[in-house]
This record gives sequence, C-alpha cells and structure tokens, in this order.
Amino acid sequence: MAVKTDMSKAYDRLEWDFISLVLLRLGFHQNLVDCIMQCISSVTYSFLINGLPRGKVVPSRGIRQGDPLSPYIFILCSEVLSGLCNRAQEDGSLQGLRVARASPRVNHLLFADATMFFLDSNRGNCAALRDILSKYEEASGQAINKDKSAITFSRRTPEATKLMVKEELYNPRLLDSGGIITRTRRKWRGFLGHQWRHLRPSVAWGVRDFQTFNIALLAKTGWRLLQNPNCLISRVLMGKYSPDSNILLATGSSDMSHGWRSVLLGRDLLIKNLGWLVGDGKSIQVWQDPWLSATTQERPMGPANELQLQLRVSDLMLQGTCDWDEEKILQCVPEYVEKIQCLKPSNTGAPDKLIWLGTKTGVYSNKSGYYSEVDKMLNGDVGLGGRAFNWKKNVWELECAPKIKTFAWKLLKGALPVGERLTDRHIPVDPSCKRCGASESITHLFFQCPYARKARNKFVFEGFSCSPEDTLSLALQMARELETKQSKEPVRKQMRSLNQIQPPPGFTVVRSDAVWSPTGTMAGLGWVVLSPSGHRPFHKRTTFVSSALVAEGLALLEAVRSSVRDKLTTVVFETDSAQMIKALSPGNCRPELYGVVADILSLSASFDFISFRWIGREHNIQVDALAKYVLNVAGSSVVDEVIVTSN
Repeated sequence: MAVKTDMSKAYDRLEWDFISLVLLRLGFHQNLVDCIMQCISSVTYSFLINGLPRGKVVPSRGIRQGDPLSPYIFILCSEVLSGLCNRAQEDGSLQGLRVARASPRVNHLLFADATMFFLDSNRGNCAALRDILSKYEEASGQAINKDKSAITFSRRTPEATKLMVKEELYNPRLLDSGGIITRTRRKWRGFLGHQWRHLRPSVAWGVRDFQTFNIALLAKTGWRLLQNPNCLISRVLMGKYSPDSNILLATGSSDMSHGWRSVLLGRDLLIKNLGWLVGDGKSIQVWQDPWLSATTQERPMGPANELQLQLRVSDLMLQGTCDWDEEKILQCVPEYVEKIQCLKPSNTGAPDKLIWLGTKTGVYSNKSGYYSEVDKMLNGDVGLGGRAFNWKKNVWELECAPKIKTFAWKLLKGALPVGERLTDRHIPVDPSCKRCGASESITHLFFQCPYARKARNKFVFEGFSCSPEDTLSLALQMARELETKQSKEPVRKQMRSLNQIQPPPGFTVVRSDAVWSPTGTMAGLGWVVLSPSGHRPFHKRTTFVSSALVAEGLALLEAVRSSVRDKLTTVVFETDSAQMIKALSPGNCRPELYGVVADILSLSASFDFISFRWIGREHNIQVDALAKYVLNVAGSSVVDEVIVTSN
C-alpha cells in the first residue's frame, strides 16, 4: 500500500530548538548555527489596518514564507524523517516495496512538504509507520494535514486488511477516518488537434505540437536514466524491466506500466539522434554503432564478414595505445581511413561517451529534442515547385522584419488573397490582374506580371500609375537599404593590456596557438614557455585535423604534455581561442574535442597549480607566427630552442 501524508502549515510549525539541534547534528559549526538562528528568531510581524501597519507580533517558532533560507532549513529538517525511515528499513520494522527482485526497496519519497510511504499491508509495518510519524511530530512540531492525506491499496488487498490498516493508523493527530481509503482513476482529456496541425510546420508562430513536445519531455527522462544509471529511479525501473542491459536495449512487454511505456516512447526519439564519441574505443561496435561523426549518425557501410561483426573500435588501434592502426583500418574499412584518422581518441584511456547529436555540447535538452522531430516534418514539407523546403532556415531565420517573414510564409503556403485564390473559395471578385488583365495567381503576381506588387497596389488604392523605370529604381533602392541593414559592423572588443594579464611571480606561462589548413586537413601547432630567463618555443606539424578548433585543442594538449615532461609544477596556460577555454569547463565540451579535453584534464593532475585562460590575439603574435611557419615547412618536428630576452 501507499500512504500519502501532507504537513499542515509546514513552515509555521517548525520548532526553533529542533532546527538548531538538527543543524548541529549535521555538522554545522556552532557560530554558523547561531547566525542562522539569529536570522530565524529575529522576525516580527505586523498587521495592516486601514493601510497602516499596526501591532508587533513576536513568533516563538516557525520559519518565514518567501525567505530564501527557509527551503533549505525545511529540507535539512526533513532529513530527520528520512533518517527514521531508513533506520526502520535497516532493522526490518518498516520494509519498503520493490517493483522487481533486481530493484532496490523503497519505503518513502519526499517532495516538499508531502511524503509518500510504501509498505506492506500488515500490522507491524503500520505500527512502525505510526511510531515514526508520532516521533517526528513530537520532535519537530509538525502535524499531519488530515484533509490532504490518504491511503491507496493495491488491487488485490482484502477488505479485512483495509479495515485493519484503518484501525491501526487512525489517529486524530494523523489521518482522517472519513475517506481514508481512496483509489486513483485515470482521466483522459482529448484535444481538438485539427486546427493545430495546420500551424505545426510554422514553428515561428510559437505554436507547439503538444504530442511531439510531450515525447521530447519523455526523452529527457530517458536521457537521465542513460546518464545516471545509479540514481534511484534508474535502479528501480531498470531492475524491473531490463536488469541485464541499458535503456537503449530495453524492450517492452504486455504487462509493463504506462510510465515505462512512456519512457520507451521517449527513448525511441533518443535513439534517432544519439552518437558515440571515441575515448578508448572499447564500448563501440564498428559496424552497429554510429561513431564516425560528431554531428550525424554515421557508421561504416557493410557488408561485414562474419569474423568482423563484433569488431570494436579499440581493435582498430595499436596494441597498448589509443593511436590508430592504419594497416588494420585499411583491412577492415579502407574507404573510411581519412575520416577515422581525423577522430582524436583519448590517449589517457577516457571511456567512450554517448552524446545527443542535436546540440553543440552533446547534452540533450527538451528544445533540441522537440525541434529534431519538428525539423523532419518541416524538411518533408513542400514549397513552390514541389522541392523539399526548409521553412526554418529559408523563412523564419531571415534577417528581416517579422512582417516580411509572415508574408513570405503566406506566399509559400499559397495563403495570399489573390484573385485566383479568392475565386476558388467562391468569393465574388474579379480574378484578373489590375495591371495587365491576366489571371491573378501568386506565380503571376510575383514572377509574370511586368509590374511590381508595390506599384500595383498604388494604382489600385491611390490611383497612382508608376512607370517601369521608377518601379525598378525604387526596387533597387529598397534592396540597398536591406543590404545595409543586414551588414553587421564588426564588434570591437576592448582588449586587456599586457600588464593586466601578467601572472603572479613564480608562475610559468605557456602560450599556444594553431593554424589549420582545411584543404589538406593539416595543422601547425606552436607553443612557447615564458620564463624570466628566456622564451622556449616549440612547434609541431600534424595531419588529419578536422577543424580549426580541434587544431587549437591539439596545440594546447601538446603544450600541457611538454610542461609535464619538463616537470613544471605551477603553470598558467594561455590561448587566444575562447571556444577552447570554454570547452574545458564542465558541461561545455564540444563533441569533436572530447578525447583532447579528456587528456588535458587528466594530465592537469600532474601539476601543483594549473590555470587556463584566454588572451587577445595581439598578445599571441609570436606563437601564431611559429604555427604558420611549421605548417609551411615540409615534415613534422618539435623544436626546443632557448631565446634569451633582453631586459
């Protein structure tokens, strides 16, 4: 059975002595506890009478509504109730329920001031729950709200057991006897979706397709189960429905719950846009998993022979390292040699990672999930001429006024009130063009009529006849105005002076930069170690680099490796790539940089102090020239040279 309890006036009833004791038992320092209690106990209240505050009420318990400190205090105090339940489960007096043998037992869930208890319908569990609630009420000052508390039994619970539970738990201080036993019934509501479906392709109207958005929300739940397999909800659901696999491989059954069926529905959306990032390559199957791209679901095209069906990506690497084995790649997937070598695995053994391909960071969001589904519908829509048309890109993302976007949408959907369209709807109007007399259709109005729309409207509404030369001149003038509006002036950033970015004394500065050649997928890497005794420049040329950002990451990685070899301990690494610095912060790593960033963060543990920061390009001219030099020199090399600077 499930017992739902709600605390009456939860904030107002908390005893101050109880709050103080809880904070001390949780390990808060006495001085901090005194400060918190001073904030709580120094509150006074007044009453507004005829618009003026009157009286002064000094409370002796409770915490204030709206105080930013109050939610945290209440959560900490609720830990006492949670601890009592956990102790009762450990000693066997309040055994929780589990949905399957592989799932953990759960005897309570907390949400704000409401608590849900799960227990077997027997006298021992009921007595234990009653004692726990009584102890918590007596210690904290809380009281159960009788009107908002209820019990729900399973379908097969006998009536005698229900009466026993009622007698055992009924207490004027606990649950109300009237209506103590309740059953939940599902209520379905339908929506008239016909009108919405006409607007679904037009996402810029702000109209969401409810069914698609609901699936995107369910996919968020699936993403959480995938990313946090050890959380409570994941252990409960996976233990019941798929104890031997992850959610991507889970299957449905005829007796599965509505909640799990919904999770699988969102899971199906995830599968359509998930991809693998190569770390050590041990978790990725070469032929089954999408791993060749960080933006699309690309996998090698078969057929594969029987011996290679279970081939892992790690099998394409040199033994004992994470470097690609070109000979093995040529034997297995020769047509993907260059694409595979452009992938940068982790040399420090970071695990392979599943990402959502719909965002730049690889993290699923409700918005990206929704638009991944909507874009399929948009791209499948048909514009003029019967071609596939991307509404979002070609209409709603235009750099123009909103009314122009709306007009373009009406134009491409055939929703303009031209004579031909009005006649088709049985509206008594003249269907001919007011300028040339031909049938007025959308195609004629914009492509066949010799006069522009604006000149035609002036003739219709103002009686003004414009010559073709004037029409052309006005059109050119408006085109120039639009071009001027769309041209963006470069934003001038005020760079910090060199004196402002000098590190503290005793720190070594290492600056890195890279130059990328997209034609040959090559990059020149450069880094300079700055010290009081001189500057030590290093450079290296590398191949199979997919982008300029990856080149910047490789340059920074080589700088970190060089510093580890030189046994530097306190280092500040500087680069003029703001995207690279952002990628080093948690949750902002670009997918193509996964292996590079993983190696940088792993090597960072070798330093006593390490920092990464951005500098302006004008402060990195020397390293930039070094990278350009090595890119244009045949062969690859690492130069270790000391250049003594003059004081």
